[in-house]
Amino acid sequence: MSISDEASVAKLVQAMQQKMLSWLAMREHGDLELAQKFQRSFADKIAQISMQGWDFWQKSYPENADAVLSFGDWQDWRSWWQWMLQQAQAQNWQSDERYIEAYVTQALQKGQGPYKIRHILQQRSSRSDLIAAYLDLELSDWVTLARQVLEKKYGQVAINRNEQAKQMRFLQSRGFTHEQIWKCFD
Repeated sequence: MSISDEASVAKLVQAMQQKMLSWLAMREHGDLELAQKFQRSFADKIAQISMQGWDFWQKSYPENADAVLSFGDWQDWRSWWQWMLQQAQAQNWQSDERYIEAYVTQALQKGQGPYKIRHILQQRSSRSDLIAAYLDLELSDWVTLARQVLEKKYGQVAINRNEQAKQMRFLQSRGFTHEQIWKCFD
């Protein structure tokens, strides 16, 4: 079964746009996270586009077809993905900066440390520069957050070595650095 006519390709493009908008209407997404969803939803359908269907669509929508081709092969889902992402960003539907800012704010409220936050964001967004910028807090701010997390969980910072080790492992599981953890117990 192949997508062989202009109407089928146009319907597929409309389905891509609607799906992208529905994902972004639910919540902010990073570009890598959206790419995974797009691939699962449309890679097989894009592979089914026949040469005849592409030719019809290309003649009917030459600007769109040229945009897809500017990202590579029209039979590769990645070219369609880049085109869809470009459209979503132009409409301000998708913004990695907005996503990273919202995620960092939420993670800080949950008491997560920089390692954990960075690890998750690197899986969901390709913008490592923004990730670094939003995690660029003073050491004292991270230590304060780590102390607050400890006090919420344990009531106070431990004095006993065994209890300290337990609390340190807890902070490590939350994604705090060794330096931040040690400063909590100074």
